[in-house]
Formats: sequence, C-alpha cells, structure tokens
Amino acid sequence: VRLTEVLAMAKGIDNNAKAQNIRVLRGKEVFVVDFSTMQGYIKNDMLIAPGDIVYIEPVRRSFIEITRDYSPLLSVLVSFVT
Repeated sequence: VRLTEVLAMAKGIDNNAKAQNIRVLRGKEVFVVDFSTMQGYIKNDMLIAPGDIVYIEPVRRSFIEITRDYSPLLSVLVSFVT
C-alpha cells in the first residue's frame, strides 16, 4: 500500500492539515514527506509497511483557538456589560 492510498482511506488531507509536513514513523526512523507540490508527490509516494505511523501536522489557528477557549468568559463579560 502506498502513502497516497493510506491518505485516501483516511478521507484525504483536509484544510486543517499541512500537506508539506507529513511524517511517516517507521521504528526509530522518521520520513518527512511533502505533498504540497507535484514534484513532492512523485518523489515521496512511498510504500507503507505494517506498523508504520502516518502523522499529518495540523494548521495552527491561534485566534480561533483562543476565541474558543475563552468564549464562556467573554460571553459572561459581554452579558454583564450589556
């Protein structure tokens, strides 16, 4: 099974993931794969062995995360001020 097939079985790479920073962990080895360009796709479509772990780094959206974390406090504050 190739890496692209594994990603397809996992419903692909969504907008919250970095296609240029895919890591394949094989034992103590780490392979960094870049699927953001066609050359990276052709060069890095590797065979996946049993026991390999595929990790796709998520995109950090700090403003959205902060807003989500502090929304209850913000809601109470806005209600109080109103």
